[in-house]
Amino acid sequence: MSMSNTNEPEPQISVIIRAFNSEATIRDAIESVINQTYKDSIEIIICYDKGSRDRTYDIIMEYSKKKYTNRRVVVIEHEHTTPFIALLKGFENAQGKLTTILDADNVFPKTYIEHVMRQINNFSEEKSFYYTNLVVVDERFRPKFVKIQSNVSFERFLLRNLIDMKTMFLERKCLNKIFEHLVKISKIRYFEFLHEDYLLSLIAFKLCNPKHIQGVYVIYREHGLNLTGVTSKNVYKQLLSIERSIKTLIAFRHSCSVLMNTKEKLIWLISVLYRIILMVRVILFLATNHRLQ
Repeated sequence: MSMSNTNEPEPQISVIIRAFNSEATIRDAIESVINQTYKDSIEIIICYDKGSRDRTYDIIMEYSKKKYTNRRVVVIEHEHTTPFIALLKGFENAQGKLTTILDADNVFPKTYIEHVMRQINNFSEEKSFYYTNLVVVDERFRPKFVKIQSNVSFERFLLRNLIDMKTMFLERKCLNKIFEHLVKISKIRYFEFLHEDYLLSLIAFKLCNPKHIQGVYVIYREHGLNLTGVTSKNVYKQLLSIERSIKTLIAFRHSCSVLMNTKEKLIWLISVLYRIILMVRVILFLATNHRLQ
């Protein structure tokens, strides 16, 4: 992991934002971090994909050139790549004691980090990573439903992704351990395009000490440009989502097999087989629908 060589104080929080063709939403994401009521230092690491074809770069450079009190915007430029590889570049440059992730089309509620840190500071025992809850909204930020992410066991987690990456705060030692596994996985090209949030959460649950933060919510916005979604009516998005889930589970097994017991390996196999069955059902639907046209 990268460490600072400057005389600037170490940031308490690193927020990673991956930016690719994000001109319509990136301002809201950045400003939602800058305007946090949390008074201590926050660094915003923007991983800019040079394959972008809109004004994303111009917008993020506006913020990187400004001076803020206890806020720092760092732009990391990289060649066009997958969200997983872009996330690794963010982790590599994170210097905060805690690191979290914000998608370029989402926002943090204004008091979000303050409430998270207040609870963390009040915990009687130290944990390695923390996770909050989720409010799902539509394109106009109208609430759709709330996802409470408490009482998550690793066995249940193997069957389904129960924690959104945007709700996680990773302590540095925990992140360093996870990062080693992610780099190992990233060297196999087959794994470059997977559900990076699911993979991160699985590895974090195995390597670190989790704690659910109650009563705190991050905002997740659903819109037509979301890449995948099993609940989507678009069968090709369903296929892509299932494929990425299978790759994610295989990647996790590849990296963390020695950490899994016999029961967990059996649940892992059931989870993979279930997704294969889902994929076959979608393919059969496509084949039948093609014949009827």
